[in-house]
Amino acid sequence: MSQTGPVPPISARDLRISLRYVILAVCFGMVFFSVTNGPALTGFARKLGANDLVFSLLMALPALGGVAQVFASYLLERSGNRKLFFLVSLYPQRLVWIGVALVPVVLQETTPRIVAAIALIGISGICGSFGNVAFMSWMADLIPGQMRGRFFGTRSMLSTAVAVVTAWSVGWFLDRFPGFGGYGAVFATAAVFGAVDIAFFHFIKEPPMNRSADSPRLTEILFEPFRSKAFTRFVIFWCSAMFAQMLMGPFTTLYLLESLSLDFSQASLYVQVIPNIAIFLAARKWGLMIDRYGCKPVLTVAMTVQAFLPFLWILTSASRWWLMLFASFVGGFFWSAMDLGAVNMLMRSSPDRNRSAYVANYSLMSGVLGNALPYLTAGAFLSVVHPITESLDMTILGSPLTRFHLLFLLSGLLRLAVLLFILPGLDDPQSRETGQMLRESLRVRPSAAVRSH
Repeated sequence: MSQTGPVPPISARDLRISLRYVILAVCFGMVFFSVTNGPALTGFARKLGANDLVFSLLMALPALGGVAQVFASYLLERSGNRKLFFLVSLYPQRLVWIGVALVPVVLQETTPRIVAAIALIGISGICGSFGNVAFMSWMADLIPGQMRGRFFGTRSMLSTAVAVVTAWSVGWFLDRFPGFGGYGAVFATAAVFGAVDIAFFHFIKEPPMNRSADSPRLTEILFEPFRSKAFTRFVIFWCSAMFAQMLMGPFTTLYLLESLSLDFSQASLYVQVIPNIAIFLAARKWGLMIDRYGCKPVLTVAMTVQAFLPFLWILTSASRWWLMLFASFVGGFFWSAMDLGAVNMLMRSSPDRNRSAYVANYSLMSGVLGNALPYLTAGAFLSVVHPITESLDMTILGSPLTRFHLLFLLSGLLRLAVLLFILPGLDDPQSRETGQMLRESLRVRPSAAVRSH
């Protein structure tokens, strides 16, 4: 369904029902994402025989699928049917993980298993990139601008409650059912939950898509969004911030499993359960603050805290569990602000017309430069520094220096560089000053008794 000109709103009743379905759907989708992006995939890759570099490639594949998003935008703008595009793309993205679960059953040799896993996860990533373009364009027209912060905050809060339960359950299950059988069971279950997520979107209204009278050429989709200074500065900031953040990414899980010898339940606690509890507590608050103060001050505060977290991880050890709990909680609390700020900045900096082109370029750049590239960079970095750390035989507060510590150090330095040199250039004219937000948010309100005097 498409049209040219302003997009008429859907009825209040249809909007209310549709938004409920969007929130309900993500609770099922979060089961899928918690499994396919969590410690289960880390353990599965190692069980297949993947070294650091091959492991980083497996982690990067879903993001590398984002290369297809510009082409997806081109097809979407020509068809104008976001709902059909979304459904046709995302059912395969979820169900292909049943194939991933069957890889060790069908194939017996290490190399064919790794190649098959790479191929299937790559297909899932490409399908996901197609569906993401349709989803962001669809939601930007469906959700009124004045309530996006609150809506996505509530959605994030509820979905992360599901993520907490999922992460703990999967960790418990894999500790009791180790091996390919356990991984296969959780991947197949995740695929089914992911398909249910997509099924809910059959019942969600799609406002008419605001399109140009003439379908845009592929070159227009590639280059038009970067004529906007606000969009370009946002993409530069977000790709830089994500690169610095995702250098640690799944390698934090490897650090916990291999360097600290934690089990899956413990690793899931630190990389999924605690951060998601923090997101649950923070998401709605950050959404309200974005609606009130704008995206830039929220991103500034969040990036400031995130810049110092890698230095805390360097000091962690199995005996300093309280430090890991603190770093995990603070990381999740302020990552919620980063994530919500980015989604809202994207919607604010992309116009109604040809919005999918802006979404596609954002997803392409953030997927390749902000996810895939740091994963691959981290894998190569760890391969290079591993023999160096082994030969140095140094300790940090009584714990052996590992290649992961050097990776955390690099991530922290890059985050500081983004905070100091790139974030100040972010263009968000609707935002207020960061100082004003902090003063009003931290202000101690006088009690009723005091006010009465």
